[in-house]
Parts: sequence; C-alpha cells; structure tokens
Amino acid sequence: MKKHKFLIFSLFAVICLTILAVDFLDDGGLFFDNLGHASDPHDIEIAQKEYRRFSNIQLGNSCEGVQEIMHSCGRLIHTNKIGMVKEYTYVWTDDEIKITCSFRDDKLYAKSINGFDICELWPHNKKIKFDAEAYEQIKMGMSYEEVEKLLSNRGLLISKSEYGDGRITQLYSWENQKHERVNVMFVDGHVSNKWQFGLEKSSSSN
Repeated sequence: MKKHKFLIFSLFAVICLTILAVDFLDDGGLFFDNLGHASDPHDIEIAQKEYRRFSNIQLGNSCEGVQEIMHSCGRLIHTNKIGMVKEYTYVWTDDEIKITCSFRDDKLYAKSINGFDICELWPHNKKIKFDAEAYEQIKMGMSYEEVEKLLSNRGLLISKSEYGDGRITQLYSWENQKHERVNVMFVDGHVSNKWQFGLEKSSSSN
C-alpha cells in the first residue's frame, strides 16, 4: 500500500513540474517578447550561464551535489514524507531565471528551468523554419532524433524527471522565425504528447 501511494505521489509531482513548465511556455516566458526585441547582453550572459548549470545537473545527483553546481544552497519550497521516503524541492533564482529541483531521499528525480528567451541561448533559432505540416508529422512513439529532423533543429530541454517505476520524462521546446512554438513530451526517448502555439493550422495530439 505504501509503495502504491509512493508511486501515485511521484507521478503527481512529475505532472506538477510539467504543468509549471508548460504554463510558462504558454505565457511566453521562455521566448521573445511580444515585439521580438533583441535581448540585453547582460540577460544573454545570465541565461547562458544558468542553462549551462541546468545542463550539468543530472538525475540522481545529491542535493549537495546540485548545490555545488549552482554555487548556492537554494531555497527550500516544499517537503513531504511518505512512509520512510522523504521528498523535498529547492529553487534557485537568478534575475528572472528559475531552476527547480526535486529530490527523493537525497537523489534528484526532477528538474525544470524557466524565465528566459530561447533566443538568448540560440540566436540562430530565428532562421528555423517549420510549419503546421511539420507539426502534424510528429507521431506518438517517434524518437527525439526524428522530431529534431522534422523541426529542423535541436529542441531546448526545459524539464526532465523520473517516474517511480524508472521511466524518464523529458519536455523539449522549439520556436521558429515566426515565434510559433512546438512542445514535445518524451517518455523513455519516445513522443508521448505534443502541443503547438501559434501555428496557422492547429492539430490535436495523436
């Protein structure tokens, strides 16, 4: 029974992190401002620095290990205990960029990042060209490499987590030169869901 509750809570925590990531995407938090203004050089430097740190954080890291990567203790925002299992979440904030990490018995099982423009990391994204037709070709079960080929560029990893049963979930985002966005969820490296924002022809997930 305790194991069942543990798996349910783990799934709930992963879903919450994913919703947070999708919410900030939908609000435009990750991309260009409404006028497509160029980013301030200082903001670009901060975004690149924080994303490098985010990329260096690996599932399974200890809380101390993550704190060393982040060069600070972070802020504890959530704690929970199910049976003998302890879970807690820390957040690190630099300017508007926020990195959130959740731990289970001192091992990282979920991470996410938000609060910056994708162009601050990859200015060449302005040249990316994909459309509703490319989006519609993304099918459930496709690999990341297949999606990357369809959308003409690598995606930006904004969250990664591990279910209680060991499955790895990743959320990637793409934006084209028209500021249209595609978000794709992968479970164990294969498409499990997709969303699009702004494409002329909307398409429901298959």
